[in-house]
Amino acid sequence: MWCKGQIAVVLLLFFLCDAFAQPRFKGRKVMAKYQQPAVLQYFEPRAGAPQTVTAQCTDSEVIVTISPDLLGIQKPVQPSDLSMGGCGVTSPAGVQPFVIEAPLQGCGIYILMLLNPTLPSVIVYTFTLDYNPSPIDGLPIVRTNPAVVQIECQYNRLHNVSSNALNPTWVPYTSTISAEDILGFSLVIMSSDWSGPSPSNTFFLGDLINLQASVDSTNHVPLRVFVDSCVATPGSNASAPAYTFIGNNGCFLDSKLIGSNSQFVSPRVAQSVMQFQLDAFRFYGLTTSSVSHFLPSPLEESN
Repeated sequence: MWCKGQIAVVLLLFFLCDAFAQPRFKGRKVMAKYQQPAVLQYFEPRAGAPQTVTAQCTDSEVIVTISPDLLGIQKPVQPSDLSMGGCGVTSPAGVQPFVIEAPLQGCGIYILMLLNPTLPSVIVYTFTLDYNPSPIDGLPIVRTNPAVVQIECQYNRLHNVSSNALNPTWVPYTSTISAEDILGFSLVIMSSDWSGPSPSNTFFLGDLINLQASVDSTNHVPLRVFVDSCVATPGSNASAPAYTFIGNNGCFLDSKLIGSNSQFVSPRVAQSVMQFQLDAFRFYGLTTSSVSHFLPSPLEESN
């Protein structure tokens, strides 16, 4: 899973969730047109991903076309987060797909001549397309990882050339989480069909994490559980950065973000159980790897 010296970030999130119960009474190689193909080399490839980047080499420039869903995980990227050797998107604002037109003698170009006694000499122009996600709306989280695509335009010295594009493949970075029971409350990672605890605690960005909060109502009158707030931090304490994805007395704040698929599940399977789905994310700038733990804690006071 680790490719080209890239450091994969395994996100370990520690969730602090306030829960309380109320009594309830019933009720993803560019050569160039002569005709040799241009070469796109993707870092973190994964088989079966859709084609999201194409490149065309001309006699003076390379034209790169990028789908908003660059990573193929239904998470649109922002054009401001794309660059190629310092050159940004050149297509008009709001126009999709995004286009970068780069001169062969600019935008961080690296030029190499390949000599072969039995074959024509080849000049290789190499560009690097970088995607570096910025935080979401000023929040300390991102839902995609950085990505690098190497683009080569290879020209025979005696011929004009163009390009063909190959399908990209990707391996998203992962986020890891686990659960803890505290007192009578529990917060558990559930399987995709909610039939029981998830057999895996590894998730890809773009996945929905099924979470189930419950309260043990044994020897109690019927109870109804609510999740008042949930805060994600990269460690076991509440130090910055921290991301409150449920707050304001049970409002699923993350679900209001553009592109988020987070939601509460309705109807309830039981009054003592609350199920919700969290759109996987990682903290912006986090480079360390750790294990995520969920820590639900009851409110000191309940209404």
